[in-house]
Amino acid sequence: MADSFIHLVLEDLQKRDLAAEECTFIVPSQRTAIQLKRTIGQLSKRALFSPPVYTLTEWVAELCQKQSPSSSSLLLELFEAYRIIQTESEWVPFQTFMTWAPGLLSDFDQIDRYRVPAEELFEQLTELERIKRWDPSGDSTPLIDQHLAFCALLFPLYNQLNKQLADKAQGYSGALFREASELRATQNIKTNTSYVLLGFNALSTSESKLFQFLLEERTTHLYWDIDRLFLDQDYHDAGLFIRAYTQQWPYYKDHPVLGLHEKYQEAKKIRISQLPHPTTQAHYAGEWLKSKRESDSAALILADEELLPPLLQCIPDQVETLNITMGLPLKEQQLYQALDLIWQLEIRRTDEGWLSSDLRAATAHPRLSAYLRYKGIPESSLQRIGLLNLPERLNAESLSALLAQFVLPEEIFRAERFEPLSFLQNLLDFLPQVDLNTAGDHQSLGLLLRLLEETRLHCEQYPFLKDSMTVYALFAQSVRQASLDFIGNPFEGTQLMGILESRNLAFREVMITSLNEGILPKGEIGQSVIPYELQKHYGLPTTKEKDALFTYHFYRVLQWSQNIELVYSAPTDALMGGEPSRFIQQLLAEPMPAHTVEEESLASPVQIHRPLAIKIKKSPGLLVRLQQYAEEGFSPSSLSLYLRNPLDFYKRYVLRIPEIVQTELGLAPRLLGNVVHQCLEWLYEPVLNQNLDPAFYENELDHIPQLVKRGLLEELPGQETHRGKYVLIQKVIERYLHHFLEQEKALLESKSIRVLSLEQQYKTHLNKEKTRLLKGTLDRVEEVDGKIRIADYKTGKLILSELEYQGIGEDLREEKSQKRFQLLCYALLYKDATGHIPDQVGIYPIKDKGAGLQSLFERQGRNKTSVRLEEKEIEAFRVFLNVLIDEIMDPEIPFIENLDP
Repeated sequence: MADSFIHLVLEDLQKRDLAAEECTFIVPSQRTAIQLKRTIGQLSKRALFSPPVYTLTEWVAELCQKQSPSSSSLLLELFEAYRIIQTESEWVPFQTFMTWAPGLLSDFDQIDRYRVPAEELFEQLTELERIKRWDPSGDSTPLIDQHLAFCALLFPLYNQLNKQLADKAQGYSGALFREASELRATQNIKTNTSYVLLGFNALSTSESKLFQFLLEERTTHLYWDIDRLFLDQDYHDAGLFIRAYTQQWPYYKDHPVLGLHEKYQEAKKIRISQLPHPTTQAHYAGEWLKSKRESDSAALILADEELLPPLLQCIPDQVETLNITMGLPLKEQQLYQALDLIWQLEIRRTDEGWLSSDLRAATAHPRLSAYLRYKGIPESSLQRIGLLNLPERLNAESLSALLAQFVLPEEIFRAERFEPLSFLQNLLDFLPQVDLNTAGDHQSLGLLLRLLEETRLHCEQYPFLKDSMTVYALFAQSVRQASLDFIGNPFEGTQLMGILESRNLAFREVMITSLNEGILPKGEIGQSVIPYELQKHYGLPTTKEKDALFTYHFYRVLQWSQNIELVYSAPTDALMGGEPSRFIQQLLAEPMPAHTVEEESLASPVQIHRPLAIKIKKSPGLLVRLQQYAEEGFSPSSLSLYLRNPLDFYKRYVLRIPEIVQTELGLAPRLLGNVVHQCLEWLYEPVLNQNLDPAFYENELDHIPQLVKRGLLEELPGQETHRGKYVLIQKVIERYLHHFLEQEKALLESKSIRVLSLEQQYKTHLNKEKTRLLKGTLDRVEEVDGKIRIADYKTGKLILSELEYQGIGEDLREEKSQKRFQLLCYALLYKDATGHIPDQVGIYPIKDKGAGLQSLFERQGRNKTSVRLEEKEIEAFRVFLNVLIDEIMDPEIPFIENLDP
């Protein structure tokens, strides 16, 4: 009895007196081809030459006598086509083009595979988008016009790309399948052999047409790997595609369906295991591998390939033989990450130097730091970069001085202007000098060198590849698609693979992990410019067909197995999902008489040990440093940090370890705050100490867009702030500022307003000995109807209860009182500097439209009244600060970590 589908096919050919060596086999994958050749050898009783075995993609390429370009070459050809058909003034940069080009190439491929009339489809797409965006008023917007122009561009782009590839005797995969199915290359189909097609399922229109031609015109045997049960049940998606072929193809009116069996209906033991967390599946699968190490027909199938890295850490030492057919993503390898840091140094470098955050990351990376030490730079010098509070940027001279005047390695810290060929050659020369620790490192090195060399050749061929961002976009795209292959034997030991790699293979014992809804089946896959309506109309695969594809593969694995373990996670955190796959639900809802199904819920014993708080005793040296800091000046933010967590205060202000802030390149709070503060300073600087009038607001409202652009450019040097996500953040900031000026303009109708100072630093001594200094920067001091108001700008969320004044007491130490604490610091600073107590201290919540100044307030019943601080309250707060600083300076009170900040 056949123990695999391939075995079944070869036995059937033998019954038909058709020798395997006399046939030409066409299969779905290389793994199937390898297994087929091995099985032919096992079943043969004599020595023979292996018959021709092609994957379908290989056979079609040979049929058309064309080659498919690499993915990077195809993207570059598409960009060339785009530049030919698009007006030069409308060209987008290559890095912007890369955000939508891969998805568009996928659409082109599908259009050709399914033989869709491209011109008609893209015309329908343009009209459909025009209808969706139609406005009864007849008005349009630049964004809508731009989108419709893009839709109108698609068919000319499709045509131009195919023309360029045809001139080079090339074609992407879908185009080759279309050409083959249109029978323009039938003269290349051999007539002196019998074709055997096996193991296919979901066929595109081109593949279906080609298969029917072979069945009708050539001696061809087509074998489907499917249980009769799925073919007979009209509702079962495992048989969706094959059922349609057997019912619709004219060939099957007079010929039987080959390959059918009843393997799924045979006796099987199925265990369904629920685990508490996705990562626990890796440990569980590791133990399963240990129990199957003696088996010669076992497979671990990962429905979620992201489980591979943690699983590799959980493989027991007892598992000596394991063949892994999946690859590790190159982008996750340490060697690439080191290379990427060099790219980032180059991309974000300006005339002022490198970003200090990039320098910290590069010098802290183990591979780069080891290389820098090899070049003679001491470890202590490298550590200084991570410990010191550096300016935003450092030039070569400053960095060299920081590294004790050591010569900077040019291969990492390049000083010359970017030139793609020399930069890529520099990386090609640099990489082999890096220490390699593992076999994976050597494989990463080889792959990275190949991709760099390919990118260098592209730069020679395509003149538009000239700036660092463009070249990096191309290289990074290649890296995202690259992976490291494991070295193993596909015929020995347990096999570890993805669900698609299991095609046509048979294993007696199987475990499938990550059987959660949204993982298997995956649901929505990929991005497309073609909406669902047109996909459905033109027969392109939709979510329904994609789900049916995974349904077939899932049940196909079960058909040939006897002992099956299905694993899914059900985390207690609802945000992480946890719903079992519909395939598990279907197994439970439709039990087979010969199947034994068990369910179990597993949990790992967890013991939570509360960590001990770190305590830092105050040594004489530390006390000296504290006194130095006190004389330099405490800031409201430093004292607030101490109240939140004394250990963080110790790290930041005593050890001077800078806050590690990643460079923010998107919609981030720090970026919003910095740009808003800067723009408000630019807006009001020209009218300081002047009574504001309506004309000021009318003029400045028009200047807001230019100021925001200027602010973004200063915050994000080297970035294309006029495109993509930066347009969104620009509009958000413009709206914030517009609302702020509008609400103040409305206030001007009933009050006079004068801005006295902006971003001005104030200092005051807190004791008579002048050994304790308080310093702070006041965002804004203004005079409204003769009353002095101190205002702090906040772009984040403001909870009004945080400004409720409750006197000067121990409640100021609480987290919820930190805004009040800072405002009291500002009032004290202003009073000591000017001799006057401000009438109001408060916050401008910039994001809240029309909110105005929200000052400290007191409740009187249901009413709220603004607080006007008194002299005694200012002095009471001074005493509070001195008590707080006494605590900081007390040698008997250690810095204790707050574990519940």
